[in-house]
Amino acid sequence: MPDAIAELVSDGTVTTIALAVLGLELVCILVRRRRTRSGFFQGLTNVAAGACLVLALRSALMQSPPEIVAVWLGLGLIAHLGEIAARYLTKP
Repeated sequence: MPDAIAELVSDGTVTTIALAVLGLELVCILVRRRRTRSGFFQGLTNVAAGACLVLALRSALMQSPPEIVAVWLGLGLIAHLGEIAARYLTKP
């Protein structure tokens, strides 16, 4: 079992799985948006921040240059700040 996990991580498959789960989350957010007409921007920025972190991990696992990892982390920070802004600007 540990060898299988190590293989999933070392070849980046774990990040593909994580991105697929984030894609499903985005579909759920879109369905919720159609029904309630709210929460779209906050949900979208949440998924974007998560996707950027997963892509940073994938870049690191694939031994990409550090600059690429830093770009994904920076984009994740921007998305996260958008999520925070959406959360605090939304009326409770």
